[in-house]
Amino acid sequence: DHHRKTAEFDRAPDVEYIEPSASATCEIVAEMLEQVLPNDELSAAEATLMLAGITLDTKHFAKDTGTRTFSAAMYLRDRGADPTVVQSLFRESYSDYMREARFRSNVEIYREKVAITVVEDDESSAADRIIASKAADNLLMVNGIRASFAVVRIGDTLHLSARSSGAINVQLIVEELGGGGHFAAAGAQIKDKSSAEMLTALKAAIDKHLK
Repeated sequence: DHHRKTAEFDRAPDVEYIEPSASATCEIVAEMLEQVLPNDELSAAEATLMLAGITLDTKHFAKDTGTRTFSAAMYLRDRGADPTVVQSLFRESYSDYMREARFRSNVEIYREKVAITVVEDDESSAADRIIASKAADNLLMVNGIRASFAVVRIGDTLHLSARSSGAINVQLIVEELGGGGHFAAAGAQIKDKSSAEMLTALKAAIDKHLK
């Protein structure tokens, strides 16, 4: 994994390899495969999916990239990864596009640089967990926003997606709420709390870690 370990595993793994300096887990796996796997044993479809993983975690190679990232991408491209197919995987339906609009209509700017949006309605479903993460990503495109938090209630659970432009460590903020992740991307699931209670806890965590 490329996220910092915040808890022990329920079951002892055969291998534990955690490297937060990597941009994506697929980057780490690509490095391993390049060293041990014969060239013809990684299919083009597998290479394409791994390239998609790196593309997703680096926001299309715009964040948290280094020479290792591009080296891994070059290896996957050499193994037949198709960038055109990768781009097609990120296209969304009109329905999803409109569902994301719900998050844009209820945004609070906190401490001038943090955007927080909460969706809590009868339309929410499991698919909105992914929509929330997209909404958090897109809020970073607003001028002056350094971190974003998108929350959606599904059943009795509030699902929180956090993103950062790199100036604020959202991982540390989300860990205060029982979640985890990476410096620039993190998340949490909060049960049996109202949105107001969650917002109070979130703002307290932001205040604690925001300089």
